[in-house]
Amino acid sequence: MRVLIVSANRELVPDPVFPLGAAYVASAAKNSGNETAFLDMCFADDVSEAIKDKVTSFNPDLVGLSIRNVDNVAYPFVFSYTESHKEIVDEIRKVYSGPMVLGGPAFALMPEEFLDVTGVEMGIVGEGEEAIVRLIDALTNGESLDGVPGLIRRIDGKTVLQNKLETIWSIDKIVVPERDLIDTAGYHKWGGMVGIQTKRGCPLKCVYCTYPIVEGKNIRLRDPMAVVDEIEMTSKEYNVNTFFIVDNVFNNPPEHAIAIAEEIKRRKLQLRFSAYLNPAFVTEKLIGSLFDAGFTGIDYGVDSLTDNVLKKLGKNFTAKDVTNAIEITKKIGIECCLSMIFGGPGETMDSLKENVDIIDYANPTAVLAIVGIRIYPETNIVEIARKDGVITDNEIGLNPIFYISPEVIDEIVGFITEASLGHSNWLFPGHMIMAGQQLTPDQKPERYDQGPIARFRKKGIKGNLWEMFGAFQKVPRT
Repeated sequence: MRVLIVSANRELVPDPVFPLGAAYVASAAKNSGNETAFLDMCFADDVSEAIKDKVTSFNPDLVGLSIRNVDNVAYPFVFSYTESHKEIVDEIRKVYSGPMVLGGPAFALMPEEFLDVTGVEMGIVGEGEEAIVRLIDALTNGESLDGVPGLIRRIDGKTVLQNKLETIWSIDKIVVPERDLIDTAGYHKWGGMVGIQTKRGCPLKCVYCTYPIVEGKNIRLRDPMAVVDEIEMTSKEYNVNTFFIVDNVFNNPPEHAIAIAEEIKRRKLQLRFSAYLNPAFVTEKLIGSLFDAGFTGIDYGVDSLTDNVLKKLGKNFTAKDVTNAIEITKKIGIECCLSMIFGGPGETMDSLKENVDIIDYANPTAVLAIVGIRIYPETNIVEIARKDGVITDNEIGLNPIFYISPEVIDEIVGFITEASLGHSNWLFPGHMIMAGQQLTPDQKPERYDQGPIARFRKKGIKGNLWEMFGAFQKVPRT
């Protein structure tokens, strides 16, 4: 078959993000003997023209559309991507009448809703590498689609039952993502780094998290040698020197992260890395190994620094674990960011103030301030939200809705806005506050090479821009 994989993501803030999942699916399709092309909407200036040119020139037999995000999860400045996704589907349908299949992490969260709103006839929930190959084979041979894992279909406008999911247990058998079909160098230039995946699955029990839904609850590790082989090959072939480990938690288990770091060091690759880490698994040995391998930035997705809220969020660590992790990270010499969710279950105005005080004490390089928890189906926050009277049964879907503790809902946005403007190292996407300055909505770039962040990329600056805050004095303004 002639297979066209389309990445629907057009979000440019804070940076264009390499479509890694879609690249894996494209690689599976290509390596199973199908002529495969890729259309990346992120860098497309004109959606209609880009689709028309690619579809008419390639003439695909199957189109797969990867949907990365439902919305920007940035309360209160929140907006949905649903219309953008529907526009892409509609433009494809103007020039193509063959079979289409949806997929991607956002689709896996609400597959029936996406099929209904786009009118696409089928989609793949879960891992797509084996599913896309089986779908191609079934369509090619005119066979039943019942054997395609995770396939969900609409017949006569109604969603039918979904096929059983199948976990890919040995992910080392999955071929490396197809980067030749994508502007990898462009993502390195305008996004500042390129993604690498070292594992799949998460057994942790954060009440709001979608990773166990998208990737499963069982951790499946890639061979550290294979991971570093991919890093080294990508660096050489695309002149990439900065990577982001896209794992939800890179250091679980810590031995796997250390093994990868030690292999990077052994090969003397001289590259830069950053990753998400869980403070419960942080040791001096781990951070030291990461530093020696070239890690320059660590993002701790801690969400809160008060133990009562952490417990209600289902976290596996305490506030003391967080401050210890920051202390170790700073002492060894890696910049660190705290990703915070203010307004979770049990949040009060006193706990908000306590969070700010502890953040000031811990003095991380940067703080990413998020207000509220975006509610997705099948997550534990749903029941909490119902119990607290935040939602009714019919409200969870493509339209973004957030859990905010009833104790703080009237004051939290103003409080976090003031805190963000009062700290030169805080970022508050919900009010477009960056480094103590508030942007206006019209400053949101429409192209990847526009906006304040793009100016840094034009100067050749790579990696997380928050790492630059390490050069600033991280104290509240007076």
